Amino acid sequence: MWSIKFCLYGFLVLSAATAVLALNTSGFVYKSGTAGIGALIILLLQFQRLKPPKAVWLVFAAFLFSIGGDWFLSIMKGDNGLFIKGIALYFIAHLGYLWYAALNGKLNRKFTVILLSSFLLYFYFLLWPRFEETMLLLAVLIYLLISCLSLGMAVGMNGSAIAKWVFVFGVFLILISDTIISF
Repeated sequence: MWSIKFCLYGFLVLSAATAVLALNTSGFVYKSGTAGIGALIILLLQFQRLKPPKAVWLVFAAFLFSIGGDWFLSIMKGDNGLFIKGIALYFIAHLGYLWYAALNGKLNRKFTVILLSSFLLYFYFLLWPRFEETMLLLAVLIYLLISCLSLGMAVGMNGSAIAKWVFVFGVFLILISDTIISF
């Protein structure tokens, strides 16, 4: 019989594989694979003796909203309305990550100020000149702000070091993804 740890490691390998495939293809399944597998991991842990805290359901919901955002970005084909809907769902996902981190710690202000400052410079010099639609520009700005706040809150989390840094790394990868999407 397969152990829970073996299944979790298998899911992590599968998640990494879908992330790599998402970089090289435009398929929705690959783009949503990491969030979908994250949701499956939470479900797997929930139905085992290793029950995660109830707040983990915020992360589960965030994964589902992220999958919705992936769907809109996968079908947008130049439609800014679908892009904004996808960004809105990602924004809601970030609220889930932010809320989970807030329940488990507090904002790391110094880290967040440095991160926000660098991303505001990035926004001002690299993104602002490229946008013609004000609504789209605002959507990207608000989204980058919530992404930075999510990471700053994750860095300020308490609890076991392994759980904290896995979560921080996950939110960091989302921030990298957000930066790529913003271009």
